[in-house]
Order: sequence, then C-alpha cells, then structure tokens
Amino acid sequence: MLRPQTWYLVAAAICAIIAAIANTATTAMLLLLIAAAGVLLSAIPLFSRRPLQAGVAMLSMVILVAWYVMLAVYNNDLGGGYEFRWTDALPAVAIVLAFMARKGIMHDEKVVKGYDRIR
Repeated sequence: MLRPQTWYLVAAAICAIIAAIANTATTAMLLLLIAAAGVLLSAIPLFSRRPLQAGVAMLSMVILVAWYVMLAVYNNDLGGGYEFRWTDALPAVAIVLAFMARKGIMHDEKVVKGYDRIR
C-alpha cells in the first residue's frame, strides 16, 4: 500500500505532463513543465529520506510557479492577446498536489522523530 504522498506526487506529475502535452506557448515553458514532472517523479523513490523528498517537492512547486511567471511574461509580450485554456490551470493543480504531498511528508517526519524520542 502506497502512502498518500506518493499518490499526490504521481497525480501532480500527471498534471504537469498533460499541461506539457497541451502547451503550445514557448519551448522554455514546455521545458519547465517537463522538468517539474521529472522532479516530481524523482521524489517518489526518496521515501526513506523524507527531508530530501520534502525539498524536492518544494523545488517542483518553485518550478511550477516559474512557469506561471513565464506565462505572464508571454502574455505581456503578446499585448494581452493570449487566450487562457483549461490546461493552463493544471500546473496550479500540480502545485496544490505537491503542497499536499510535502505536508504529508513533513507529518511523517514529525511522527518518526516522535517515535525516536520515545525510544
């Protein structure tokens, strides 16, 4: 049975991949989405190193926020002529899922430290 954090990381990666497939804005924005998906998927096997896994989840959130910054810059370059699509909301969903995963990872770390204190 997988931890809920793993499912959140997988779902966030899927959202980033779908957004990358549907993205037609710029190559740099596409690369950011692919990088975010890769970082999210690389966080899954780090379950035994929870602080590192939490840091990797935070890194993916930063990458996804950078994607939105690039989207805003791209929109300004077009003079506001960019039409927002539903797939442009998927990175925001991925951010929320990565945040939920990080919160669960930090909770697990707190529980493990509590057990270590009892011993």
